[in-house]
Amino acid sequence: MYTLMRRYRGAWALALAAALCLMLAACGSNSSSGSGSGGSGSGSTAASTTGASNATIAEAKALLDKARTRPTQIPTQTPVGKPIPTGKTLSFISCGNEDCTNQAKVVKQATDILGWKLIVHNTDGTPPTLKSAFDQVVREKPDGLIYNATDRSLINNELLQLQALKIPAAACCILQKPGQGITFVSEGPQDEVAKGKVMAAWFVVDSGGKGSTVYVDIPDFKILAPLGDGYVNESKRLCPACSAARLEIPFTSLGKDAPNRIVSYLRAHPDVKYVALAIDQIGTGLPAALKAAGLGDVKLIGESPTATSYQYIRSGLQSVTAVYDMYGDMFSQVDAVARALVGVPQVQSSPNVWLVDKDNILADQGVFPMVADNNAQYAKVWGR
Repeated sequence: MYTLMRRYRGAWALALAAALCLMLAACGSNSSSGSGSGGSGSGSTAASTTGASNATIAEAKALLDKARTRPTQIPTQTPVGKPIPTGKTLSFISCGNEDCTNQAKVVKQATDILGWKLIVHNTDGTPPTLKSAFDQVVREKPDGLIYNATDRSLINNELLQLQALKIPAAACCILQKPGQGITFVSEGPQDEVAKGKVMAAWFVVDSGGKGSTVYVDIPDFKILAPLGDGYVNESKRLCPACSAARLEIPFTSLGKDAPNRIVSYLRAHPDVKYVALAIDQIGTGLPAALKAAGLGDVKLIGESPTATSYQYIRSGLQSVTAVYDMYGDMFSQVDAVARALVGVPQVQSSPNVWLVDKDNILADQGVFPMVADNNAQYAKVWGR
C-alpha cells in the first residue's frame, strides 16, 4: 500500500497501540464517527438563508490567488547571525519506509551544507521501535535531534533526559508546543488550521458561495483535527449558508473501504457536492467509486498529495490539493537545532501553503522543494 502520509507515520504507529493513542481534539458539534461500510456523518447545518457575500467571496479569492502561486521564499528569513560550528552530529529518527527514507535524504542535504554528520535511526514505526530509537539517542548524546509525529506520551522521559543533557530536539507535526525538551515544532496545529482555511476558500469560491461540503477525517491522526477545524469553521465563516460537516473514518479503511464509506455518506446527503480529504490517500479509488455510483459531479479537495492524486488532478478526477513541503519541514528543524546550538532565539514562522490544480501542477511528481532554491536560501540564512 502506498504511504499513509509523509508526515504522520509516527501517529499511525501510535494508533496501532490503543493504550498510547490519546484523542486530544474533539470534532465539534458537527462531527460524527463513521461506522459500517458507509459510515455516518452530520448533515447540513446551514446558519442562514443567504450565501456568501461579495466581500467574503472576494476575500476567499484573494487568499486563493496567493495560495495558487508557488512560493519563492523560505519562511525563515532571519539570519542565524552567529557562526554555526561544523563537525556537529545530528540524529534523525526515521520510520524506515520510503517516505521516511526521503526525509532522511532531505535532512542529509541540510547537514551537508552545515558540515555536520547525520545519524539515521531507522524504525518500523511501531511504539517499541520508536521508543528504542529515542533511548539510543539519549545514550549516544548527539548534538541535536529531529523527529516527526511521535506523541509525547510515548517519549516523555526521553525528551526530559535530552533537555537535562542540553540536547535540542526539533519536531514536526505534533500537537504539543515547544517546551520540556521540545525545542521547536514545525507544522503545528495553528499551521494545519491555516491550511484548512485555504482549502475552505477554494470550496467557497468554486461553489459560488452556495455549496455543501464534508470534511473526511481520520481521528487516529491527531494533527489532522486542527486541519478539519480550519476547513469547517472557515467554510461557515465565509459562507454562513454553506453546509460544512464532518465524516470520520478509521485509518484501517485506507486502501480498503474508504471510498465506499464516502459514497454511502454522499448518497445519504445528496446536497453535498464537495469532499475535502484530510489526506489525499483517503481518495485512492474514490473517483471510480463516485462514477460507479452516479456521483460524477462531486468535486474532491485534497491535502498531502500522492503520486495517484497527482494523476487524478492531471486527469480532472480531483480538483485541487495542498502540497506538503517536505524540504521546508526538514530544513526548518535543522535550522532550529543550529540556532539552539549557537544560543540565538528560535524563529517560529508559518510554513508556505501551495494549492495545486491541473493548471499549475508541475511535471515532477516526486519529492521536490516547494521553494525552488530552498537549499541556497537556507545556506544564506546559515552564513554558508
